[in-house]
Amino acid sequence: MAHLDLSAAANVMKDFYLPRLRYQLNDKLSPTFSQLEQSSQNVVGTQVIGSAHTGRNPSSASIPEYGDLPTIGRQGYEKFTSDLAYHYGRVGFTGQTMRRAVADAGAFVNATSQEMERLIIDLKQMLNRQIFNDKEGYVIKASGDDTAGVIPVAGATRENWLSIVVGMEVDIGPATDAKTKADGTVITAYDRAAETVTVSPQPGSALDANDYIRIHDSYDDTADRTVESTGLREIVSTGDSLFGINGATVNLWNSYVDDNSGTNREPTEDLFIEAIDEISIDSGMVPNLAVAPHAVCRRYASTLQSQKRFVDNLVLKGGYSALPISSGEGEIGLVSDRYCTGNTAFLINTANLTWNKAADWEWMDEDGSVLTRITDKDAYEATMFSYCELTTDRRNVHGRINDLLPS
Repeated sequence: MAHLDLSAAANVMKDFYLPRLRYQLNDKLSPTFSQLEQSSQNVVGTQVIGSAHTGRNPSSASIPEYGDLPTIGRQGYEKFTSDLAYHYGRVGFTGQTMRRAVADAGAFVNATSQEMERLIIDLKQMLNRQIFNDKEGYVIKASGDDTAGVIPVAGATRENWLSIVVGMEVDIGPATDAKTKADGTVITAYDRAAETVTVSPQPGSALDANDYIRIHDSYDDTADRTVESTGLREIVSTGDSLFGINGATVNLWNSYVDDNSGTNREPTEDLFIEAIDEISIDSGMVPNLAVAPHAVCRRYASTLQSQKRFVDNLVLKGGYSALPISSGEGEIGLVSDRYCTGNTAFLINTANLTWNKAADWEWMDEDGSVLTRITDKDAYEATMFSYCELTTDRRNVHGRINDLLPS
């Protein structure tokens, strides 16, 4: 029986799978991602270079008759730079799978569909997690020393557990020394009830509480930050440095942050309205999207029901449904996102958040072939890639509410 040759298989990968994968990763990745601006305009080489608004024009004044006009002024801007993050997804097919596919596209699609569909799902989850990154970029934290490779992770959040995958290669170490305890060990099991993660080989040094477990090679000790995409936990913050601009010295380079010193409180409409008002007062802009974990959204919905308020959901870009938050500044939607940080709600202006892309998702085929034979194996592999980074040009148009009760 005839079988699909590499050239024909590569055409199927490009013509059938690539458009589907791009649609899923660009338009249907998550409720939050679907609302973001996407652009390649500010990508220069391996960096995103843009202008951040850091100061107002001071030359507005009322003067007496025949008085001197205000001194000429201008808006304050500073150039910001951020390195692109390099995202990859690899998939492999055995030679037997290739040979079982007769020489037509449909047979190859049927033979490989499970691997490709799962690759799309896994890439979506990886990028969705990174949208809510901070610069530490960890997937979960140790809460003490391991016992024969079984690591306690007491206090892990649902987002942490969602980030764990059996077979994942990880590094373990303190905040700024990512590989001190383990370099490239593999997660072989995890137990949410017992709050443990098992790795092999076991760490070479004793673990301490709050040692970070990160995806292998995803942290740059020299730069003291993750090499993954910048996320909302780092962007929507105050008093710190972002993209080379320091919020401790540049007042407008700070987001509104409301926390309750670690004590959780009801996610009431009044709390959201206060945040919307404060962001509007500080920046002159009203957030157009609120994002919170599912449990916080359910709690917010129950507070509306307890007040006997029945509201129609808003429909956002991508077809996602959102709970309305009504304030004097207008109405915005609250959506749930599975990787949103526990007990936290973000209020963002999506027009001031850009997913910068050097290029859209592509198959790695610079050597002329999408599918490459794996050395010493009767098998073939293909790699997808995209170079992207999330940035903002105005940090004070976003806000965050911490310490919210889940449902």
